Amino acid sequence: MEDRNRLFTRIVFWIGVISGILGIIGFLIADLPALFGGNNESLADLQATLNAAQAELTQIALEDQAAANQATQEALAATQAALATQEAGAVEGLGNLEATRNAEIALTNTQQAVEAAAATQAAAATATANAAANITPTPTLTPTLTPTPVPVTDYRDIVDAGISVIEGDLAFTVQTAAPIPSAPAVIYVWSLDLDATAETGYMVQSVGAEARLTLRYDTDLDAWIAEGATVAEDGTANVRFEAFKVQDEENTITVRVDAEDISQFLQGGFAWVVRAEESGQAFSFFPEQGFGVFSP
Repeated sequence: MEDRNRLFTRIVFWIGVISGILGIIGFLIADLPALFGGNNESLADLQATLNAAQAELTQIALEDQAAANQATQEALAATQAALATQEAGAVEGLGNLEATRNAEIALTNTQQAVEAAAATQAAAATATANAAANITPTPTLTPTLTPTPVPVTDYRDIVDAGISVIEGDLAFTVQTAAPIPSAPAVIYVWSLDLDATAETGYMVQSVGAEARLTLRYDTDLDAWIAEGATVAEDGTANVRFEAFKVQDEENTITVRVDAEDISQFLQGGFAWVVRAEESGQAFSFFPEQGFGVFSP
């Protein structure tokens, strides 16, 4: 019985101890905020504060993420700009390369054209030379020599000359220092500057001759023969004209040309010189300097 009382006492003791402990715990739980902060906030308020803090931290994290995203976007934009610049440079480089290539092609074409033109000119020159080799040149009626004339005082020395109109004919007259022998080898040559301009025609003394009148003795015909022709700038004779009348008297010879026969060559007045030539030797001009002038 005594043991039972002791056991009961112990149980009641421990129940009291446990109740006291539970009371202390309840007190602590109820007044914990007041113990630490002096506030009367409840657990719900603490939870709300915690939630607000978490929301703020979340907002800060989102803002940081947005800033990071903005920086990433700016970096991407800078990268794209750099790529665009590189692409533009590459396109410009390709354009320059294409322009250089086109210039090289144009230069090649130009060189080929020059070579082709040179080849064509060479072929034309060869053809011209070959053709010229097969052409019989038209001889000059008389040589037009330029060495210093040998002074003479005979039929080769012309002391007077002139051109006049006789019965509708142009009369070319030569007077020599001495009588002309029979069947002479001498040739009397008139050089006519039809446009009276020394800059054109074949240069003879002070005139640019476009026509020539030649008087020579033909031993086969035993007569004087007069011939005329237009003259190129190199001295060769071209179109010939004739129908002459020749009169000789000792030291004077007159050649009469029908003006109508040579009207196509004469367009008015003209300048002239005349000289004697024999066996390739030319003698003094008349006039010795300058030229004579015929005015119809």
